[in-house]
Amino acid sequence: MNTSTSENPHGPALARDFAALDSALKEVAQVKADLAWFDSLDVAALEATIAHRRATQAQLLQRIPTAEAARAALPAPNSALLLALSPVLAWVGGHASAQARATRQAAHDRNAEYQRLTGVIDDCRGRHAAQAAALATDLDALAQHQVFDRAGAARCLTQARAERDAAERQLEQTIRHHASAEARLAPIATGLREAEAAERDLRNRLFEVEDLQRQLAAAPTPAARARIHGACTTRFGTGQPAKVIERLQPQLDGAARTTEKWRERLAIATADASNTIDTLVLDASNLCYRNVGSKRVFLGLAVLDALVPALATRYRVAVVFDKSTQRRLDTTPRALQERFGAAVEVHVAAAARGADHTFLRYADGPTSYVVTNDRLRDFTDLAVVKDGRVLRYNLLDRMIELPALDIATRFQNDG
Repeated sequence: MNTSTSENPHGPALARDFAALDSALKEVAQVKADLAWFDSLDVAALEATIAHRRATQAQLLQRIPTAEAARAALPAPNSALLLALSPVLAWVGGHASAQARATRQAAHDRNAEYQRLTGVIDDCRGRHAAQAAALATDLDALAQHQVFDRAGAARCLTQARAERDAAERQLEQTIRHHASAEARLAPIATGLREAEAAERDLRNRLFEVEDLQRQLAAAPTPAARARIHGACTTRFGTGQPAKVIERLQPQLDGAARTTEKWRERLAIATADASNTIDTLVLDASNLCYRNVGSKRVFLGLAVLDALVPALATRYRVAVVFDKSTQRRLDTTPRALQERFGAAVEVHVAAAARGADHTFLRYADGPTSYVVTNDRLRDFTDLAVVKDGRVLRYNLLDRMIELPALDIATRFQNDG
């Protein structure tokens, strides 16, 4: 098994958060571009350009009817006829009189003028159409600038940046969860692959020797049986397939059990790794004691001194004491806070209420979990209990283990 993105329980969230950040970045870029366009637009220059385009259009509109009237005053040339007669006219031109040549030149000049005026009209119309398109663009830009809500866009940019920052934080968080799950699952997946390979090899060997046993049972002659015994000796070190089967079958059974244990470990670890945990709220009073037989032994802060730093590298940690434990420790809330550092939140619950209700209510978010071994039978109405966001621990003489987090740390037990 390869714990790739598709198999890592946080793979879908990773893809989703990458897409969310990409969308947020595009939104920031778009709003910034809109503001940059608004601030950089020279309205006076744009209005001058619009006025110039309109004046140019008016001039072009005046030139078009003037050129059309001048062209209409010319006799329309018969271009096809002139083209057909051009060889004849060229021959005749060499023998015609001066008057005929002058007449022909005048016709040629009229034709040239007609073509020139047509070109002027077409040019004016094309330039007018281009000016009209550019004018429409400029007018649209001016209209958008006039209705653009710059203050509103600035607020949108602030909001877009906040959403981008939130998306970045969420992605960073998901990357941590994904990496943590990958680090936890990869060794187990490797162990499972190796166990499956070992089991598969044993199955293949057992199938091979069972086939030799079937061949041996069906062999018609002593010579055929001798060849099979020889093949078995070459492959398995003994010529008796039954003895090989007797040796391999228990090995295969053991390998199958090993494979199944690896599968169970991977399933449990995948389920644990799928939890998205950002905040851990520790039942500190619970962690200051250990049940030894029927006795409840006070450990002081030994367990917390070892556990809190290990957790604080991966999670936001809050440590909640009840008033009686604080008095038993003979310390103050301020001293406890200084002991665990500013990165850890420390709270001592009011004596009248006790710590259980406080630390359970504090873990109110879907990514907040509590660490306690209390049964919590009186708090089944609270979300953290109903949702199963309660992490149990194993407390030994000098070690505490949180299986769901794959964390085990040793502590000094002077008791």
